[in-house]
Amino acid sequence: MGSHSNKAKSTSIFLSLEMPEESQLHDKTWMSFVANDYIWSDRQITEVKRNLVLIANTIAKYETVSILVSPDDYSEAVLLFGGSATHQFPIELVRFSTDDLWLRDTGPTFVKGSDGKKYGIDFNFNGWGGKQEHAQDAKVAGFIAKKANAVLQKANLVLEGGGFEVDGHGTAILAKSCVVNDNRNPGITLAEAEQELKALLGLRKIIWVEGIKDRDITDGHIDFYARFSKQGEVLVSRDNYQQSYDYEITRENINVLSKATDAEGNKLMW
Repeated sequence: MGSHSNKAKSTSIFLSLEMPEESQLHDKTWMSFVANDYIWSDRQITEVKRNLVLIANTIAKYETVSILVSPDDYSEAVLLFGGSATHQFPIELVRFSTDDLWLRDTGPTFVKGSDGKKYGIDFNFNGWGGKQEHAQDAKVAGFIAKKANAVLQKANLVLEGGGFEVDGHGTAILAKSCVVNDNRNPGITLAEAEQELKALLGLRKIIWVEGIKDRDITDGHIDFYARFSKQGEVLVSRDNYQQSYDYEITRENINVLSKATDAEGNKLMW
């Protein structure tokens, strides 16, 4: 992976960027068809691939799907996707080696530039803080950005796409545990991280929850816990199993979000 500063700095481009809310119309979905045996168990792999085919065929009813396929899996992918379902839009198989299939985390974050161009932000994926092999996945963001004819923008932070939720109108929700964490961004202050994220994603307001470190591979991605359903409205997880570590975390999140306002100063509905 290319080098990047341990300290977040303002993005050095003289234009504004904006990340749309993910339910807004788009042209294509990117996926990864892979279940490597150094990450997944043998008994999982067949079922994982079957589910990826089902997901891709379903999405292709509505828009084009491009799928990264490791060379070793390419012949199998051709058989599985070839004629397995009728769909209106094409499924494109793209040869590229990956470690895992979570493109929400490894792929570029697409944003719109005020210059009319499409940008792909590379958040320097490092295996969720070095927890998993990621030599191939670290290259995914740059590769997809190039294939998508997007301008590649390297972030000064290490982060993953599942670590932030945006409403498309200047507000985001993030967990501190995924960002201000030495396994990703040693020495970063919350203010420095916020400055960088606002510049890259077109944000005016970030709502921070504490999150929780070391309980899962992501250190508590916010997409586990809260998601915008539309501007001003958030779907929030509440774990009612008292022995779960998420029992308290989900209640803390609800407390924070119940008091929060968005970039327009409006209280959130949840």
